[in-house]
Order: sequence, then structure tokens, then C-alpha cells
Amino acid sequence: MQALFALLLLAPLPLQADEAQDVASRIDRVTLYQGQALVERMFTVTAAQPGPRAVRIGPMPVSARESSFQTRIGSGPVVVQGLSLQLRSGELDSGQRGVLEERLRVVARAIRDLDPGLKALETRKELVSSMLTAAQKGGLDVSVPGGIADFATQLSAETRSIEAERIQSERDRAVLEAEKRDLETQLGGRRGAQPYRQVRVNLFFERAGTAEMRVHYLVDGASWRPLYDVRLDPDLTRVDVGLVGEVRQVSGEDWDSCEMLLSTARPHVGLDPPALPQRYVLVPQSMDKNKSQKLAALGYVDGDNGIDGSTMRRARFAADEEADNLTVAAPMATVQDYGISQQYRIPERVSLAGNGQPETHALVQVPLELLPERYVVPSLSSEAYLRAKVTSSADAPLLPGTARIYLGPDFLGESSFPMLRKGDSTTLNLGIDPNLTVDYVSVRDERDDPGFLASTVHHYRAWELKLDLSSSAKQPIQVLVEEALPISRDDRIKIEPRGMRPTAESGDQDLKDREERGIWRWRVKLDPGGKTAIRWGYTASYDEDLRPAYGQDG
Repeated sequence: MQALFALLLLAPLPLQADEAQDVASRIDRVTLYQGQALVERMFTVTAAQPGPRAVRIGPMPVSARESSFQTRIGSGPVVVQGLSLQLRSGELDSGQRGVLEERLRVVARAIRDLDPGLKALETRKELVSSMLTAAQKGGLDVSVPGGIADFATQLSAETRSIEAERIQSERDRAVLEAEKRDLETQLGGRRGAQPYRQVRVNLFFERAGTAEMRVHYLVDGASWRPLYDVRLDPDLTRVDVGLVGEVRQVSGEDWDSCEMLLSTARPHVGLDPPALPQRYVLVPQSMDKNKSQKLAALGYVDGDNGIDGSTMRRARFAADEEADNLTVAAPMATVQDYGISQQYRIPERVSLAGNGQPETHALVQVPLELLPERYVVPSLSSEAYLRAKVTSSADAPLLPGTARIYLGPDFLGESSFPMLRKGDSTTLNLGIDPNLTVDYVSVRDERDDPGFLASTVHHYRAWELKLDLSSSAKQPIQVLVEEALPISRDDRIKIEPRGMRPTAESGDQDLKDREERGIWRWRVKLDPGGKTAIRWGYTASYDEDLRPAYGQDG
């Protein structure tokens, strides 16, 4: 069955009477970038004797960039000697239409020829299944060396073989159906004044034979973007993250049953870095009106202005030796990391209409390590915010994109997802936790004025935070509390922390943030029904004549 289908794909198309032979082609592979796509059309040419040949490929959309057309030889005794483009409008000429119609007849006949084989496979499978059932029940006389056990094993293996052949035949039929739709579109979609492109390829066959070839071209109006589905268990003990690619295109042609790759490369940006300009400043003197206009044209106003996977993919099967039914592993996208770009290969062949409607395709499941916590900034909010620190353990980098956050069955909203390489972390904000009560009060705000013999004012402020976790909470929680004490921007004002309890975090980053930004952190653990309190404060000492002002940035 597979050999028959391979011969069909390589079947030569009839030569035309004129110089160039019209050859049918089909889209085999598409690589999507941001704003454009690289399309690969596959076609075959057969020569009965050595010598020059010319073929025409088309129709192709006018959105294809003229400078991007290339040919590549997959196999065969042929050399490419030249390529030219033609822009046409209106009806297909008789030669092209005849080739497409003949190819459509061949494909339709091949589809009809596959159907009896599929029915025969179903009959064989039912027969083997019946024999296996009878043998297991002892209703079948078995005279094989290993007895009933070996006979059942042989029947199970035969069942798996039949199922694998059936699935492959259905995949072959799907590819043929896609080519049939593509041919029908080409035949029916060129009426009127609709423009299209043709490619003429000059070949030289060094000996008689069949050549498999490809024509590559870039089209605009195609793009993809990464999306993440982040699903957290309600108890925050596990997170499942799926990377999804959303694709769409309005290139002017439909992509039927093609291999699709999603790439992070940006060919539209260009390869050359920007040239460093020579910058200077001038002071115009005694400028007349013409000189002023010339300088303005240069950007100065009053001296103040800024400056092969070409063959069909085969399914992989994993047989369960303990069961009679075939077990098929779900296909997953493969990731190739090239350092400066990544490429995701969708496992199944994809059909994408050129109408701009988005489609999503699962790419990979992302392994993330999860560390949930509640985050509290008492002076700014009386709420406890639930968030989770996630760390990537994936070998391939995770692309920046939009994350759709789910907590159990609830959709919480969308958040941005940064670029993450293996070992990198980010924080996902999950909203307010109603189980944690936050009570924040000021416990002292007093000023100690200087006496008769002194001039230094001591201003003492202190606060207390009370945390109360509901007894209905499902498990213990970690709480991170952050507060910012003022930092003196004048050496005549001294700020000293006072009354800190419990002890604040003292890691390297904690100490650095405390020194540079005045941020103090406490991490506490609360059991369901548990309570705790945190106190902090500071003393500001300064000369009574200074009258300092308190403020904040951000």
C-alpha cells in the first residue's frame, strides 16, 4: 500500500507540445515567522533522455516576494540552470489547465483505489479479533507449538500490524484529499482578472530519470505567536503549562496538509547592524533664512534637537504487550534551538486557510517548578496577593508571550510571560487570596523635641501587621511581607530601624535591597487557623531647624 502511494507521488506528468512543460505542484512545508512565511512547493519532472528541459510551476500568489524564489533539488540526475518569474492575470492558459485537470484525475483515481483496501483491512481486523476471542475462550482448536498463549500472541501482533497499516492508509488518503482540494482551488480560483505568479525553471538532465524538486518563496500576511495555558491545582501543589502556537495567514493561497514549522527568527529585520553615525553639535551664527532652512532640513532647530522532511511523516506506535489493543503515543512538537532562534515542528500535517482566521496548535508541555506564596505590602493594600514563582526546567528556551492563567476550573485572566531559559524564574500573579486577613495599624508616631541644651529632634514611628489565616484554608501557606523604610538623602538626617520583630530576611539580595532601597522583608509560615504579627519602625534624627519632608518615588 505504501509503495503504491509513493509511486503515485512520483508519477510523471505528460509533456506539453510547447517548449516549457506545465508541472503540477503541492505545498509540502511552511515555516512561519512574524509577518511572513517561507513556503516550499514540491514537484517532480521526468525526462526520457538527457538534455535541457523547461518547466512551469504555478499558480502562486502575488504576495510572494520576487527576490525570494529559489529552487532546490531533492533527488534525481538534474542541474538547475536558471529561474524566471512571470506575473499573469485572468484565466489559466490551456497548458496549465490541462496539467492540473490530468493531475486531478490521477489523484481522484488514487483515492478511489485506496477505499477497497481500507475496507479489506477492516474485514481482516474483525476476522483476527474474532479468532482471538474464540481462542481465549477455548472455542478454537489450536495446534501450534506454544499452545493457546503463543497463538494469542501471534493474533495480537497481527491486530497491531493491521491497525498500523490502516492508520497509514488513512493518512495517505488525507494527503491525497488535501492535494485534490488544492488542485480544485487552482482550477476554479483563477477566473476573472485575479493576478497570479508563475515560475519557469530551466533544467538540464545529465541522464534519463525522475527528479524531485522544490521551489521556495516568501509570502507576506502570515504570522504566529506563542501562548501559554497555565493551569494550577487549587491547592497550588502542581502547575501544568502548555505552549501553544496561534497561527494565521492571508497570503492568497490555502495551505493544505503541509508540514508546519514555527520559527522565532526575524528575517524581515535584516542581518546588518545599524551603522554608527557621526554626531556633532554646532552653534549657528548670523544665519540667514536660507541657512536656517537648510539646518532645519538636517534636523537642527535653533541648535537644540536630538539625534528535509519532504516525505510524509509516519506515525510511531508503541504496542502494549499485555493488551490486545494497539497503544499509540500522542505526537508532540519537536524543538530545535539554534541559539539565536528556535524552531517548533508541529507533529501532524496542518491545513490553514488563507482567510486570516486564527488556529492554535499545541507545541510542548513545559516542565515548571512551582513555589506558591502570598504577598503583602501592608502600607499600600489590605489584601494578600496570591502568586507563584515558577522556574523552567525545559531544555529549550520559553518564548515571551501571553499566559492564560487558570486556577482549577476558574479562568483568572491573562499575564505576560517573559523569555525563560533553563533555570530562569518568573512570578505569576494569581489575584487576591480571601482566606488571609490583613490588619495593618500604626502603633506609634511621636516626636521627642530637644531640650534647652540640645538641638536634635528624634522622630519615632512604628507599625504592626497582623495576619490571620482562615481555618477553612486547605493547607499551610508561605507569606512574604515587604515594606519600605525611608532612606536619607541628606547626611544631616539619620534613619535608624527600630523595634523590628521577628528578625527580617538577611540573604545577600535582602541586605542589598535594604541598603540601596530601604526594603525590608519577612517570610512567615501560617497553618490553617493560625495567626502572627510583625512589627517594625524607625527613628529619624535631625536638627530641629531642618524641618525634613517625607516623600516617595513611584
